[in-house]
Amino acid sequence: MNTWDELRPREDENIYIPDSLINYYSRNNYKYSHIPKEVFEQWIIPLHQDKHTLKNYSWIEFDKIKISCQLFSNEELLRLNIIEDFKKFFLWRSLNKGFDSFACTKEDLEYWKKEWTWRIPPIVIDTKKFEDKPIDSEINWIYQLVEWHNRIWYFYAINKFSKKTLKKKHKVYIITK
Repeated sequence: MNTWDELRPREDENIYIPDSLINYYSRNNYKYSHIPKEVFEQWIIPLHQDKHTLKNYSWIEFDKIKISCQLFSNEELLRLNIIEDFKKFFLWRSLNKGFDSFACTKEDLEYWKKEWTWRIPPIVIDTKKFEDKPIDSEINWIYQLVEWHNRIWYFYAINKFSKKTLKKKHKVYIITK
């Protein structure tokens, strides 16, 4: 069985209902305990049937990957690959002129203003480790943004509009083998 299919949330497992996540985690923890809960909550559960996720990542053997939290420099973040369907939106959103145009939670906005980085790390794949990717996948750069494009958009925007400096290093969940 494909591991992506094993990770499919049931209809009653919703990221917005905390009690339902307990069932999801307990059902998947035996085989996928190496995947951080935040990765489940921000990507695997809500975007399990998303066409971009299916095309680019559903072929990965999730029981054989490693996901670690690493620090990326501003320069590394500026070089992340964004899949084609999101590039236009990405460029548009990164033109935000101030914090008041951010469409994020109050908690996230306050974190940006105080820490000059994101509260929850985005997810990135180290594509060098996945030479067996399908030909039609859009994985074609060293590091590719998997999820939380908003955080990267805000990073770009703050980098442009703020006189204050972003942190020099930012947490990122990195998927490797």
